[in-house]
Amino acid sequence: MPDATAKRRGRSPRRLRAPQRTRLDQPARSLIGASAWTLVFLLACTRCPLWCQPNPQPAGEQQGPPPIVVEHVEGRAAVINNDLPAAEDEAIEDAKRRAVEDVVGVYVEQETLVQQAIVVDNFIRTRAGGYVENYLITKQPWVDEIGLCRVEITASVRPQIEGDLRREVSAEDSLVVVIPEFIDGQASAEPVVQNYLITALLEAGFRVKDATQLRNIQERDRALALARGAAQEAAEIGLRFLSGTVLTGRAEARLVDKGPWGTSFTRYSYTARATVRAVRTDTGDILLNTDVSGPRVIALDPQTAAQKALGEVLQQVGECVLAKMQERMGALKHAVQVDVDGLPDQKAFERFKNYLSAMRWVEQVESVQFSPQRSTFTIVYGPKTSILASRLALDKRCEVLDFSPNRVLCRYLAPPEEPKPEPSSGVSQSPPPLTS
Repeated sequence: MPDATAKRRGRSPRRLRAPQRTRLDQPARSLIGASAWTLVFLLACTRCPLWCQPNPQPAGEQQGPPPIVVEHVEGRAAVINNDLPAAEDEAIEDAKRRAVEDVVGVYVEQETLVQQAIVVDNFIRTRAGGYVENYLITKQPWVDEIGLCRVEITASVRPQIEGDLRREVSAEDSLVVVIPEFIDGQASAEPVVQNYLITALLEAGFRVKDATQLRNIQERDRALALARGAAQEAAEIGLRFLSGTVLTGRAEARLVDKGPWGTSFTRYSYTARATVRAVRTDTGDILLNTDVSGPRVIALDPQTAAQKALGEVLQQVGECVLAKMQERMGALKHAVQVDVDGLPDQKAFERFKNYLSAMRWVEQVESVQFSPQRSTFTIVYGPKTSILASRLALDKRCEVLDFSPNRVLCRYLAPPEEPKPEPSSGVSQSPPPLTS
């Protein structure tokens, strides 16, 4: 996983040291056994006057988790007007950004990095300098054959980056759902409560990651911890997908009794219970904690009785979860200004307005002004504005130039298609693409 972001950028992966975890269920390992460069770096950080520490720690401050050491990070910069010192400084800054980018790749799945690239890149670009506690130049600056100034460093990145990723980059409309299901103590291959929740959330416009995707990243042990309801474990799972909420819990059907039915059959009586907890990934706070028990259900075979018993609880659980998630999205609504450069005429202006109106979580699209140079709309939006920017950036016909908490600036590249009505069911809740 350390090389996920590097792969996205087309670069060779670099080596990270503690507290990197190749599997999230393993404890953070120490720096014992680290490479020679890492040991030299740590010694330099404590004794050598030549080490570079842009963010020194105040004396007497209590030490927190150990830093994440990233080795052999190369930075590059163009030499402009033969100003080599300035190019060397910029190459070092580029290397620090790449070190932070690699650390982000440890925590976040590669698919998610691609989907929300603009949000992650903005986070790295604007915050990298503050996360590199110190660095050691392991290969002095040089100019390559094409005139670029290069430098290699080993960097120490603050571990607080993990929490900041949760707070600033996670998407409120994205959820991870892990509700393992058991029948008489045996795990069920088709968890009906989990599948029902996923379907209900997708139909309501949320984006959902499920247990299958967790297994693909070898999170089985962590998923078991989720089933026990550990809030911190849930937050870490959500971070892998930059999801704002994780639904955890357990559903179980148990045999109550059985007995003869007529002269040739046996009746089976089952009851079911489902517990569901919703955890915010940015804070670890519990948004919802519900426990539902269903009535006794009778059938002539145990599997049918168990499935019917689970069916008695899933609808109540689904209504409770959906109401809470929609309540949260409603509380997050805020006004956003959308500026669009290059709309050629009034017709294109109206088409872009329709495009915005078709986007999920967008309400009250208002036309402020039309101008071929810069047109302006205002909307009411639920998730973070960075998520709106991410949605717009996914279409190559609309280039996002900048965004802030209450504004998105983009450039119009081609006419969008007329928006299609949102489906009432199914997994696709995306707006129509900006294609001609």
